Amino acid sequence: MAQFEKLTAPSQGTPIRFENGQPVVADNPIIPFIRGDGTGVDIWPATQKVLDAAVAKAYGGSKSIEWFKVYAGDEACDLYGTYQYLPEDTLEAIRTYGVAIKGPLTTPVGGGIRSLNVALRQIFDLYSCVRPCRYYAGTPSPHKRPQDLDVIVYRENTEDIYMGVEWEADDAVGQELRKHLNEVVIPANGKLGKRQIPEGSSGEALLAGIVNGLGALINFLSGSSSDTPQNSLGSLESLNSEGAARFNAKFPQGIPTSACGEGAYQVNGVRYYSWSGTSPLTNALDVSDLLMGASSLTFGGEANDGLVGRCSSHLGMVIRDNYRMNHLDEVNQTLGLTSLFETDPVTVYRQQANRLKNAGL
Repeated sequence: MAQFEKLTAPSQGTPIRFENGQPVVADNPIIPFIRGDGTGVDIWPATQKVLDAAVAKAYGGSKSIEWFKVYAGDEACDLYGTYQYLPEDTLEAIRTYGVAIKGPLTTPVGGGIRSLNVALRQIFDLYSCVRPCRYYAGTPSPHKRPQDLDVIVYRENTEDIYMGVEWEADDAVGQELRKHLNEVVIPANGKLGKRQIPEGSSGEALLAGIVNGLGALINFLSGSSSDTPQNSLGSLESLNSEGAARFNAKFPQGIPTSACGEGAYQVNGVRYYSWSGTSPLTNALDVSDLLMGASSLTFGGEANDGLVGRCSSHLGMVIRDNYRMNHLDEVNQTLGLTSLFETDPVTVYRQQANRLKNAGL
């Protein structure tokens, strides 16, 4: 029987085994489950009740499932430590019991895994997503003859874009690969004619030019003497999930050790503090509130300041994460038009200055 670091297998139940590629299921199979993150906290308990009731109804109480909780995602980090999104215990449990069911999983920030879903599929070679589509009598349908629908959709599950074999547009290796494909592989094929892989889209180049120009203008108006070229695409790359993960892996100081928690208050003599707001709309006279309000809708209900989620703002000691401010209010923009019912942002900075002074800094 498998040995686990932090899991205890059910004392009852029988593992599912396979003979000639077919599952052999006992009356009380052990099935590992991953609760999941976010909505998984609500979805899984209801799912378990439905499955247990369905099995009891279908088999008249003669069969039942022995559930075995394993961990992945944020919940795994709470138990196994920072960046332990997919512990070996979980993989070993799935190997041992032959099957598992999971809830929604967060996309990790840091830890070397792009997607837990893709990682699980690649580890266990679940290369095909098979989705039968058929009509069930009595179901409302816009089609004239829905009963004729009998389709199976197969989707690639582990390769192609899921392989993650890709480079930035200006990466030297990516440029060399593009050149090799254009000059050697495509001409040798004989069926692709004069097709070529372009260096980059014109829209991307135009947008980058506009943003770089705006950055240069701000640099000039602010009186900066820096002549470092603007790089808008590089800036966006550093702010996406992968860019943030690389930064966090290189500079882990102060990063929370639990989901939506706090990080180390002090590392190597450096103190870490953070504070943020959760009100995208704060002042009817501030036109920038419209932008903050619109961008806040992309967070799917998570508390945010219009640009950053509440939990994502945590670093080191969290002073407060629910000020009635949006992302621009936090730096007293625009024109100081902030909420009349919240502490003035300038006062917040003065409080931090006093906090540092009282700490002897």
